[in-house]
Amino acid sequence: MMRLLKFAFAFMLAGALFSCEKEFEVDQKLSSPKITINCNYDPWFPFRVYATQSFSLTGAHDIKALPNALVQLFENDSFLTNLTYYPYDTSQYHGYYACSNIAKPGKKYSIKVTDSQLGQATAEDQMPIGAAITSSQLVHYPYTQGDVEGPHVRLSIKDVPGIDNYYRFNTYFYGKWHSVSASGDTTYSDQFFGARVMDLSGAADTLRENGWTLYFTDRDFKNGTGTIDIHTAAMDPTGFDQLIMFVDLHTVSENMYRYFSTLQYQRNAGNSNSTQPVFVYSNVKNGYGVFAGLDVTQVQLVVK
Repeated sequence: MMRLLKFAFAFMLAGALFSCEKEFEVDQKLSSPKITINCNYDPWFPFRVYATQSFSLTGAHDIKALPNALVQLFENDSFLTNLTYYPYDTSQYHGYYACSNIAKPGKKYSIKVTDSQLGQATAEDQMPIGAAITSSQLVHYPYTQGDVEGPHVRLSIKDVPGIDNYYRFNTYFYGKWHSVSASGDTTYSDQFFGARVMDLSGAADTLRENGWTLYFTDRDFKNGTGTIDIHTAAMDPTGFDQLIMFVDLHTVSENMYRYFSTLQYQRNAGNSNSTQPVFVYSNVKNGYGVFAGLDVTQVQLVVK
């Protein structure tokens, strides 16, 4: 089951990570290109860092990896390891740097990227300690085909005290499904699919990331317990003999929240000349991108 949970988490996080890998476009007035660092780390998978070169709006939009850079990882300001470069040869996409180390909640991590042409860029972030989900209840689930609303879940979240906290939800499903052909043959299979979180009630400062996950803050239940209601997009349970809903509560760092919020604002603004430019937040010194951590609290609810 743990292998399934990790696969599910990796699948749903992939969209967020890919958006974090976007190469930064640099205004022409900002002289020479710089190092771009992109990494969202968590307690389930080893560090994976994308180190690339930024490009100008008026220049070629080719993503250039930095395969010969020195990438060093630190934990609480102590050297941890050098990361190894792995190219994406088969897909003709840029590569990444990785190691076997996995982040621990509450620890501070730093990254240093040194390139012979672009110099050195650094970033650091404190990995959050995940909030506890003290109770979870399936309030409504789709009974029949054509039900206009997906599963409705009520959660109690115990806020991490003493600090400002930032959260986001991911939801997805795992089910055992069967179908019967015209000739009467029955096919059984395991199905795994994501579900868009449609709404949050009881949460403040909500922000939708790339049309999918929802961010929010602890403003309305700081240092206490908040009751959050969520429901997903409509779904058809027909054909499923078993259906399990996974709800992942990500406690994200302020750096991650600020990066994705400004990135979404930039997407919403588009390239219109009538809107004020939105600059994407970065915690990378002498470069661009984001290096940020998150912790994960997961609950499972039996839908069927």
